[in-house]
Order: sequence, then structure tokens, then C-alpha cells
Amino acid sequence: MESKFFKVSALTAAMLGAVAMPAMANTENAVGDGYVEAVDSFIHDAAFTGAAVVDTRYRGRGNGAAADDDIKTRLNYSAYNVLLNFNSGYADDWLGVDLGGFFSGDLYNDSIQDADGNYLCNEISMCQSGDWTNGQFDFKVTTAALKFKLGENANAQAGFIQGGVGTIGNNWSFAPGTYRGFKASTTFGNGMTLAYMGADEYTPPWINSWEDVTEPWFKQDFSYIHSVGLTGSAGALSYNLGVGQALDVNYGNGDQDNMSYKVNARYAINDAISIAYDMYGVDDDEMYNGFAAHHGLVLDYAINDNWAFTSQVQYTQLDADSALGEFAPRTMARYGSNNGTWSLWWDALSDWNMPGEVAWYNRITHNTGTGWTFNLGAGYGGGADESKNASFSYKSEWAVNGDVMYKVQSGALKDTLFKLHATTLTRDAYAGKEERNEQDVRFMVIAPFSFF
Repeated sequence: MESKFFKVSALTAAMLGAVAMPAMANTENAVGDGYVEAVDSFIHDAAFTGAAVVDTRYRGRGNGAAADDDIKTRLNYSAYNVLLNFNSGYADDWLGVDLGGFFSGDLYNDSIQDADGNYLCNEISMCQSGDWTNGQFDFKVTTAALKFKLGENANAQAGFIQGGVGTIGNNWSFAPGTYRGFKASTTFGNGMTLAYMGADEYTPPWINSWEDVTEPWFKQDFSYIHSVGLTGSAGALSYNLGVGQALDVNYGNGDQDNMSYKVNARYAINDAISIAYDMYGVDDDEMYNGFAAHHGLVLDYAINDNWAFTSQVQYTQLDADSALGEFAPRTMARYGSNNGTWSLWWDALSDWNMPGEVAWYNRITHNTGTGWTFNLGAGYGGGADESKNASFSYKSEWAVNGDVMYKVQSGALKDTLFKLHATTLTRDAYAGKEERNEQDVRFMVIAPFSFF
């Protein structure tokens, strides 16, 4: 897709200009006080951070009808990421640079394979075709942007950036996805922040370029996405609102413009208990026959310093005759296209997104205060209408999941996280539809580090 905004060569030149600008701005001499102060701000306020990650996982699925739904291996791998990020200070208190990227690859891979011997994408190492990978060593740039401080209360960023404004979010594995675009925000005296973001290209973290993607179901084109976001608080009430638009979205059957909407409001009843409402919706004529959305209600209760409880109810508003057959909380429907800012994610294998489905999830968390944390959760979804155009559709589904986590408290490995996660998911499918019962066991090691 041709860029409307940025080219790599132009961005590189601009970055070199950012480094050189303090010297050019000094009217006395190249080593005067103004230059030294600018360099101090640019370098001494900088952060060079990263993380080493190893993700080892087994995920099985039953793809058959109810009579033949044995769990079969889909993912069985151990993969790594090494993430690096440089965030400068501001030269002359207004101009800086953010850079980021990661190395990735498979330590081993015994996942299912396609006809060419490539393994199913695990979203940790690069997916060469969009859905399949050979797990080879690779590197991807995730961030390469200029940033601007525009007075005391406003800032902007332009280049290869991440989302987080209004309805525009990010796909995450351990690394973020990448937009080619810009964003700007300003904060008012009452703490309210107004932001805008626009982009003409996006890649999830497991794809280097859409030009490499070969699966026709995976791709869609768009010319521009943008969104306005408003965040703030008023007493015990905090809010996050957004409206967005995707222009010239083409799933292969012609262009259309999509609208997306976000409403999140949280009210703190007291220091321990809060309630929230969250909605993420998309108006997409081709995939959803109009407007579709997730609606969520949340109760969070901090029982004491060591115990916490959350209860979340979710409803999926979706036409059962829609082409996609399920709701995807992102500005464009297809997998990997980008991501939205929907906040209810239960790490329970299902997206709980069938037409008319009501799902309820409860989780108890125990933090010992000594580095050990334990989660136990259970979810149930039911009441869904049959999806007419999807190969899978469920009358009901339930899942149990849990985590055992340990964070190193001191020494050279301080803040390194060890996390064991497991989920079992059981579904009752409509006649002739795939059940897709699933099991998942995952062990993650995340070791953060910084150079200065």
C-alpha cells in the first residue's frame, strides 16, 4: 500500500536532524552552553530498556462435530523474544525520538504444519505467510518515531508508533503492533485529555509486511484509520471515550467506511470497591450487517492487601446472519488487521463473542507479598443464537483457568517473572457446527533489563 505520510528514508533523515538540531540552534558556538544543555536533556533523560522472553506452550483443540471431538495438537512450541527500546529525552525541551524493535525465533516447534512444512503461527516468532511460520531468527522494528513536546500540556508523536487513542488499540504478543501515522494530545486544567490519532498502515507484531501475506482470508486493505479519544475523571468517576473511522476498508468485495465507538466509565464506590461499564462497537455493513458490539459490566473488590476479586458480565450484540459470524473488537473485522480498546480479556481461550451471547467470568487473586501470586477464574457463556455463516457456533461454553506467578524480589534477576498458565474450555455446539473444545498450558519467563 502506498504511504500517504511517511517513507523510511524521510523518517531516517528526520531522526538524524533531531540529533543534530541542538548544535544548529546554538547561536554562539558548537560547544557552547546551549548545546551542552540540549545534549544533557536528550541523553541524560533517556531510557534504554528491554526484556528477554521465553514462551513455551501447548494448545490443543477438537475441531470435529460433537461425535468426533478429540483434542488434537495445534500449538506446541517454545519461542523467544528479545525486546529493545530507546526513549530519548527532549532536545531543547521540545524534540525527541523513540525507537524500538525485537528479535524473535523458535527454540523448538512441533505445532501442526501446512502442506509446505511450515508451522502454525504462534504469534511470538514471525509468520512468513500471515498464518504459518518456519520459526527462523528474525528482527522487526516496532517503533521509530519523532516526539514533540508542545508546551506544558501538549505532545505529539509521528512515524512508526503504537495505538491507544480512542478506538485504536494494538495487537500484542510480547511486542506491540506498529502503526504508520501520528498522534497528538493535550491535557486541560481539569485533568481531561483530548487526543487524536491517524494512520495509513498497521502490522501486528508477528508480521513484517502485508506484502508477505498469502492467505486471501487474512488480508484487507484500507486507506486511513483515525480516532478521537477523551479521558479524564470527575471525583469518583473516571471515563475513557472514543469514536473512530476506517476509510476504504476492502475485504475483497469493494470499499466501505467503518465507524467504531468506545465508552468506558468507572465509579469508585470506596477505596476497595469499584464498578464499571465498557462498550466497544463497530458499524460494519459487510461483516456485521450494521452495528455490533461488546457490552461489559465489571465489579472489582480489593478485599485486603493480599486478596482481590473481580466479576465481569459481557453481552455480544450481533446479527446472527452476519458474514463473519462472531464479533471482533477492532476497527476492522479480520484477524491481525489491528486491534481495538476493549478491556475485558479473560485469557480463557474463547472470545465469548457469539451473537446474543451473555458470558460471566469470576476471578479470585491472592498476592502473598513475597513475590508469589495465584489466580483462579471460571467463566460461562450461553444464550447465543446460531451463527449462520460460521463453521463454529455454540449454544453454551464454559472455562476454568488459573495462574501461578513468581516475581524475583532481589538480586541480579530482580523483577524477572515466571508465570504458569492453564485453561480448559468446553463447548456445546449447534448441530453440524464445530465444538472446538480446547486445552492450553503455557509457561512464560519475562526478564526485564535496562542499560541506563
